[in-house]
Amino acid sequence: MPTVSIGMPIHNAERYLPRALESLLGQEFGDLEVHISDNASTDNTPGICADYVKKDSRVAYHRQRTNLGQLRNFDIAASYATGRYFMWAADDDFWLPGFLGRVVEELDRHPETGLVMTAIRRVRNDTSELDIVNFSGDKNPIGLGRLRTFLALAGGYANKKRYHLFMYGLYRTDLVTNARHYSALTVPHPDRVFMSQFALGTSWRYVDEILHERTVHEKSSTERLPNEGFSKMVLSDSWAYSKTVLSLAPFLMRSRLVPLSRWIQIPLAVVVMAWSYRGVLYRGPLPSPVRVFFDIARKAMRLFR
Repeated sequence: MPTVSIGMPIHNAERYLPRALESLLGQEFGDLEVHISDNASTDNTPGICADYVKKDSRVAYHRQRTNLGQLRNFDIAASYATGRYFMWAADDDFWLPGFLGRVVEELDRHPETGLVMTAIRRVRNDTSELDIVNFSGDKNPIGLGRLRTFLALAGGYANKKRYHLFMYGLYRTDLVTNARHYSALTVPHPDRVFMSQFALGTSWRYVDEILHERTVHEKSSTERLPNEGFSKMVLSDSWAYSKTVLSLAPFLMRSRLVPLSRWIQIPLAVVVMAWSYRGVLYRGPLPSPVRVFFDIARKAMRLFR
């Protein structure tokens, strides 16, 4: 049984997949397995995966008969894990050779910790640097504690602290096994809601070294994945982001990771998330009486300038 299980949910990944697999299989910490869950790719992805299965026994390939959707594929990729620790891996990301060794070391040294992540270099499609995301100083979850990390995650749309990127860190596998499924969500920005159960359910640690590179595409996920449920909602539902906010409490209350003693903190996070999304809670046309009211209010304010 390997120490680390890696779940890689993919679909039509031929462009970046070899680079991602090479960086994972080239880790200095080599006690790992990689489970690729292919969501019925139609490009050369199956051939690439077959080549890696032949040359490295640590790679397993699982092809789904139909495209089950991105979020469901994340759940499936996690279901193959046999190791003590688990991580999700995006097919367009890259890991420096020391990544796994450092995060495994942190989990080994701190049994109270359930999730570890490093600093992240975000890159464009051409691999040029976009920015660095770190969680040092007053952003470090080690010092923040569970509640403030939870609230910072909930308010991530506005505060841009990007704690949702901890999703690609290393977990204790039993936490992922007991977590509520990612596919239980069909709202915009499901990762922030999904990760909230880990913020309330366990402590996080941070390694202040840039060991992970994450690709930020020119097109948004809504444009790249128009058939996903969350994309359809963004494109067609004026209340889409309000539904993200409203999904937070029931999702957390149904998660086995969140103890009853922490339910009292959930309403505060709902308020923080609602305030974060305040500008997009409703994105449709306003009724005529409301528009007239705002027009009058704006004109009245000009009189007192």
